[in-house]
Parts: sequence; structure tokens; C-alpha cells
Amino acid sequence: LYFKITTGDFFYRYSLLLKKSYFNECSFDQLPFIDTLKRIGYELWRAMLLNGDLLVLLPGVASVIYRKKIEFTGIKKIDTFSFIVLLGCANFMTISFSSYVPLCPSPRHFLFLIPFAAITGAPMLYAYIKQPAKFIVLPMLLALATAIIFSINGGSTKYLYLLFTLLLFGCYLFSIVKNRAFPYTYSVILLTVLFFANYLSDFVKPLYPYYWDQKAVIEKTFSRKNTTATIFSSDALSGELSEFFLRFETGNLKIYPMDSVKVTNEGSLYYLLNRDINPAAGKIADSLMIKDKDSSISMVYRKNDVFLYKVNNTILEILKEN
Repeated sequence: LYFKITTGDFFYRYSLLLKKSYFNECSFDQLPFIDTLKRIGYELWRAMLLNGDLLVLLPGVASVIYRKKIEFTGIKKIDTFSFIVLLGCANFMTISFSSYVPLCPSPRHFLFLIPFAAITGAPMLYAYIKQPAKFIVLPMLLALATAIIFSINGGSTKYLYLLFTLLLFGCYLFSIVKNRAFPYTYSVILLTVLFFANYLSDFVKPLYPYYWDQKAVIEKTFSRKNTTATIFSSDALSGELSEFFLRFETGNLKIYPMDSVKVTNEGSLYYLLNRDINPAAGKIADSLMIKDKDSSISMVYRKNDVFLYKVNNTILEILKEN
């Protein structure tokens, strides 16, 4: 609805894709092949680890290993088969008929996995709570995920993995010491709290504050200053969102995608770069700053990985071409 109101086109974002003006770090058909290998090799699973989605997926993975042992819980072969196929599709499927372009490793694109992970993972958790000694691979998978996320400093989410791992190993130790399973009711309550905590933590401290950083950069530089200037954004959608954030607060400020760059652009010119979304453009900007001897490009303000540069027409043309 926002795109229809502001651009007159419900499918504005799709139009940008068709025009190839929505270049980003997931444009694998335009990036070096090594980027595609990284994407299908580990980047999706790293993103899901950081986002906390592996807390849901790993019990499903363990259920594949123990499928025959947990058939008593009602899990069916088709459930396991569907989960395995969808995991493969999530990692390897392409969104293009003309070239190999896997989906961006953003967890929001793969929510279709969650119901199947729940169908297969819930019986696994039930079986583990009842007989933890028979399903030791489950806590081992969580322990491995915990070690990895701590090694890459995965924000506050890493503590959820740690708590989840401690809970599972606690159930195991309890069964050995007391010679009986940990109370089922308490297990369900604690697991439910941990699952909900993952999503509640995103409201308190979002893992991907991309657009809010852009808002802060624009506000700091232009808000309520009645400045006449033109900003070209490294990707079209983030430019639209930046304009939406400050539509009534930026005076004569205009924000356009890079495909709107002309040979000669009037007035003060700026380049808004979100390196989280477009790391390739960040490398180009760094290279230009190193080579530049005439102050044709200079950084005005930065917050985290969002940069605002003051540029001229020559620099804009180079950025557009690359």
C-alpha cells in the first residue's frame, strides 16, 4: 500500500528487480562465483544461527537421526521427508530461470521451515524429556551451536543457546542422578519460555537495525535544517524507506535510487550507503576515497555500517556504473 501511495505502483519493488536497479549482496548472478559458494555453503545457516531459528530447527534435525526411535510419538515418514526436502530447497533453490540465484540468507524468507520443524522437532523434544539418555545427540547439537555462536560473538541470542543447552543437559544429568525423568510440566514451561524469549529479545534489541541506522544518519545531517540537497541511495528500497521516515522533516531534501543518477545532477549531492545491505558498494566507496585527491568524495556522517558521503557528479557516475 505504501508503494502504491508514493509511487503509484503496487509492484514497485518487483519493477526495480526487473530493471536490475535493486543490486545488493544477494545479486549472485552479478557477483563473483565465490559469493554463491559462500551462500550455499554456510551463510544461510549462519544467519539462522544468529537469528535464533536453529533453536527450532535443530530438534527437527535430531528427529531425522532418531526417526525410528521416536515413531511412538506419532511422527510420520512424510513429515521427516518433507522437512529434509525443504531444508535442501531453502539452501539450494534458485529464484531465477536464467541463472543460479539462491535466496538471500535472511531468515524471514524461510519461515516455511518452521511448521515442519515444529512437526518433527516437538516429538523429538518430548522423547528427550522422557528418556534423555537415549537421545544424547540433541543436546550435543545445541552445544555445538552454542560454541559456534559464542565464537562469532552472536549478540544476546548466544545466551538463549546457552540456556537451552544447559536445560537439555540438566534434564540428562537429572535422569542419571535421580534415576527418573525431569518433571514433564516444568520442562514444557522452561522450553516455552526460552522459545518465546528468542522473539521477545528481537523487540528489545533487534539484530538487524539497518533502516533505523539510516534514519539516524539522515536525521543527524538534515533534519529540521531546511537543506536543499539530493541523496542517492545504494539500493532503491532503502532510499524509499529513508524518505518515508523523514518525509515531513527534511525540508527540500530528495532521496533517489542510484539508477536515477544523471550525467549532471544539480545542487548538493550525497551518497547514502548501507554496508550491511550492500557490502560490494562499500568496497567501491573505500577505493574511491583512497584514490581521490580532489575531495570529490568525503564521509559526512556514519552510524554503525551506514555511511553518508558528500560526492560530485563524477563520483556518482562511477558508483552507478559499478
